[in-house]
Amino acid sequence: MAILGLFEAQVIVNGMPAAEYDDDEEPLSADPTLMTKYVEAVSGAYFELNVDSNYEGGKITKRHHFGHDGARVVLDGHVYIENGKGKQYKLKFADLETRDLDRGDEPSKFKEKYSELGTLKVEIWRVQITGESTPSRYQGKEIGSVPEKALKGRPLDVVTSHVPVDVPLRNHVGTTRMGYKPDATFIFKYRTRRALQSLMIIERSPTPLPLEERPVEELTREEMAELLRRQREQLEIKQEHANLKRERAGTITDPRPLKSSKGENGEVIYHLDSDSEDDAEEKVEPEVEVLDDDEDDGTTDPEIEVVDL
Repeated sequence: MAILGLFEAQVIVNGMPAAEYDDDEEPLSADPTLMTKYVEAVSGAYFELNVDSNYEGGKITKRHHFGHDGARVVLDGHVYIENGKGKQYKLKFADLETRDLDRGDEPSKFKEKYSELGTLKVEIWRVQITGESTPSRYQGKEIGSVPEKALKGRPLDVVTSHVPVDVPLRNHVGTTRMGYKPDATFIFKYRTRRALQSLMIIERSPTPLPLEERPVEELTREEMAELLRRQREQLEIKQEHANLKRERAGTITDPRPLKSSKGENGEVIYHLDSDSEDDAEEKVEPEVEVLDDDEDDGTTDPEIEVVDL
């Protein structure tokens, strides 16, 4: 809860106090009546602001206004009368839609139009009640799509929206502000958790350890079942690979080509005894000399034995 002197303010999201974080990048303000906080927003969630005071003899009324994205509404939504019935614009976070520049965009007016995107501003004024008042008609204006260039790198992914609902008629009073400045101003910069992590406002969620690396005694029943399923799948894959290897071993022959060379008479010689050219011994068929009968001079080499068949 943000506290400034006698005043307290808090953002409530879906009925629960929003997580608050200090704005370390915001320069320290010399104004003791100003405070800035980051709060975590959730797209699609309804929100409101609670403001309280410890001022003795005084009280906080719902006529105090707060600004959101540049609009002006009361704390719990603007109430008006339509066809004799009460209507209220409830406040809700919604996804921010971005787009490229259109022809109708005026970049010179981006600061004025979009500088307060992502902020909720609460101002507490001293007022004097002037009498009964009739609620003015208020048309909730949606933000619509925003040019990406207008964000200027700010990590914004949610905006505020309005949801009209029927409410009972209430009594309203008119007031006049007293003084030239509010007694307290609270600025809440709302961001999604992902945006807060990108700004290093909060730490990123650590990457969980794989189930295989966690102690077994720390696993839940569901995690144990998942781990067992993974182990069975891995075992089946290993068995399939082993079967494929055995099948290939029985059918695949050596695809390497035989080494060959030519002999002196043109014959082809194949080398089967070695895979290495250095180890291969060239096998050459012995020369065979064929003697024709006509050239036989009747003499024989004394070292050659001739056998008649």
